[in-house]
Amino acid sequence: MRILIADDYEIIRAGVRALLRWRTDADIVEASNGQEAIEQARKTNPDVIILDLAMPVMTGLEAARRLKEEMPQVPILILSMNDDVHGLVRELAQIGVQGFVSKSDVAQKLPQAIETVLAGGTFFGAATR
Repeated sequence: MRILIADDYEIIRAGVRALLRWRTDADIVEASNGQEAIEQARKTNPDVIILDLAMPVMTGLEAARRLKEEMPQVPILILSMNDDVHGLVRELAQIGVQGFVSKSDVAQKLPQAIETVLAGGTFFGAATR
């Protein structure tokens, strides 16, 4: 399995990378902004894409829109420091994003979120198939 992680903070990418390598044997690909995420996705054809909501150069939302146009079959999860997604869920769903995980819940929820979206479900905080 190949997972693309895009976040502008190296410490977040390192933490997610360590968590995923501990829980899976996934090949991890990284990007530091939305534009790099698109470029890496084109090069590596990931099985799942994890995007930070707020990044420089191109936000996670804009990157998700573009990635869904090019790779509609690849599930996308959004990460954010913002725990309140109620206003955002509708926009994420319209784009085609399959899930959201708060950065404060990454260690507990990200592996489950990845499993859920790879199985064709959605995950917005708690699993919502």
